[in-house]
Amino acid sequence: MSRLLSVLSLGLGIWFLAAPCPAAPDDPLLMLQGRLQAALEDMDRALAQAAQRLARDGIKGPQASKTLAWLCAERHQAIDCAAIDPQGVMVVLEPAHFKPFEGTSIANQPQVIQVRRERKPVLSQYFYTVEGVGAVDMEHPVLEDKGGYLGSVSIIFDPARLVERLAADLRLPAGSKLFLAQTDGRMLYSSQSAEIGRNLGSDPLYAQNPEVKAAVDLILGQEHGQTGPYQYQDVSGVAARRVSRWVSLGLHGVTWRLGLAQPAQ
Repeated sequence: MSRLLSVLSLGLGIWFLAAPCPAAPDDPLLMLQGRLQAALEDMDRALAQAAQRLARDGIKGPQASKTLAWLCAERHQAIDCAAIDPQGVMVVLEPAHFKPFEGTSIANQPQVIQVRRERKPVLSQYFYTVEGVGAVDMEHPVLEDKGGYLGSVSIIFDPARLVERLAADLRLPAGSKLFLAQTDGRMLYSSQSAEIGRNLGSDPLYAQNPEVKAAVDLILGQEHGQTGPYQYQDVSGVAARRVSRWVSLGLHGVTWRLGLAQPAQ
């Protein structure tokens, strides 16, 4: 039996398990966790290869375009891929319909600043790009053999598109929903698309319900676990009693919470 570590004394019926309940090998939550982690690591490896090619061939010109086209075409969750010069200007973009944004400065974006300062790969928080889409940016520095900074290479991708593709063949319990969130509460994916982009910690849909808020605090504060039953009203106004299980994944110091909410028994 799992050890009960802490009980909220608010009379809300919310509790937390120190570790996930024993899961079957075909547990859809753990299967999706593995697939998402593998997809992040695949993008990371591909960006490392692209950075090496750009360091060899230059961050501008036909070869740079070919490298970026390869990077985007092989990853269906990608929105666009860019080569960024040391001043933070996007000098080459792929696919072709994003080329009007070439010459645009993104020097003030936190992940661009971090890559230039630390010269290490980064995974950004969810943000709205100059191209006008909500997305996450994974970025690698492009370095000379002696370590000189030539710029960076970026892949802008949609976490929701990634989850939808990787979860398409999973058999979920009846009435359940998947969610993916940053640890600051920003919702990256929900089976109810109207929740994407909302903040679990501050949006009135969650924050004004004490039971939901207590569950959210547990989910955002712990790497994995399970809540007890809580009353939840979704964006469509449908009320239900739910429980949630969640796990974590991430890369480059960024952690995401992946959860499965389902009807309470």
